[in-house]
Amino acid sequence: MTVADKKSFIETDLYYELRCLLGAATIWQALKETGVGFDVVIAMDSAFVHARCLFNFFTSGGSNDISIVEFGPQPYDSPTYDQWKEALHRHVLHVAKGRAAPANLIHGAHLNEQVLAFAHEGLRLWRDFEMDAAASEYAVVLKTVEDRALADAGNDARERTKPPFASGRSGG
Repeated sequence: MTVADKKSFIETDLYYELRCLLGAATIWQALKETGVGFDVVIAMDSAFVHARCLFNFFTSGGSNDISIVEFGPQPYDSPTYDQWKEALHRHVLHVAKGRAAPANLIHGAHLNEQVLAFAHEGLRLWRDFEMDAAASEYAVVLKTVEDRALADAGNDARERTKPPFASGRSGG
């Protein structure tokens, strides 16, 4: 991919993943607070799928998917994803044997309570990418896309809840 292709990828594909992750987490929080039934599960599952897409992009060296290494940086570490990866795959992303095993409970925390943790981790990885010297030629587009995704998630929250993500690097 050319630099222009990579910028376009950030503006479309990566934007979509970040925007959907933050939007789904925002809606999940609002629905959870109001006690709305199955819609909470739908928002949670959406957040998990989009978080996994971003986690794979940021933490893998690539295989069939585009990864961060194509943009210059080496894969990042994600303690959050490392801790929850098996449970996420077993209970959400695959229909596997042993799915009913209690691997969705780790240190007293349940997978279904990790929506905001995954969203914050995805945003942290995004901001690391934004600040990575090896990807400096993408910093402006990354910041623009982050701002747009945060604004869109904030619009999702309007009149439902306070957005759970701070804009800029000082919060979140």
